[in-house]
Amino acid sequence: MKICPHCRYQNREGYMFCEDCGEELSQVESVYPGPYQTPAVEPEISLQFPGKMLPITLQLEARTVLGRRDADRAHQPDIDLLEHGALEMGVSGLHAAIQHTPEGVQIVDIGSTNGTYVNGRRLVPNQTYILRDGDEIRFSRLTAHIRIRGIK
Repeated sequence: MKICPHCRYQNREGYMFCEDCGEELSQVESVYPGPYQTPAVEPEISLQFPGKMLPITLQLEARTVLGRRDADRAHQPDIDLLEHGALEMGVSGLHAAIQHTPEGVQIVDIGSTNGTYVNGRRLVPNQTYILRDGDEIRFSRLTAHIRIRGIK
């Protein structure tokens, strides 16, 4: 596979341009996954918000929905972002979901009003995207960085 240097999309072998953003891949070296190795660190996925000391740790085996809690709404997010300024920053009630799958850690915008962005690129609603350690995620105008340790 070839990983796009612009958007980090995992392109299938043989493609000369990124399937996601169109970036030229002719100078990008192919990456071949090696045999599975036991992780050196305890597996963990977390979100770090600027100005906050403690990150939010996500469950590895579950799909985690992020958004704003509202007592008048039947469905609530798994993680409430109100304490991070979600209301003022335009975060939807049910904004996005992050999950760990065999393909890697993925994010999906679940129909938010103001959009979800990864490294400045707006996500297409209801389409999954692979995340990498250190990626910047914006839930509308609320920014966080994802930390992925010990897992694919």
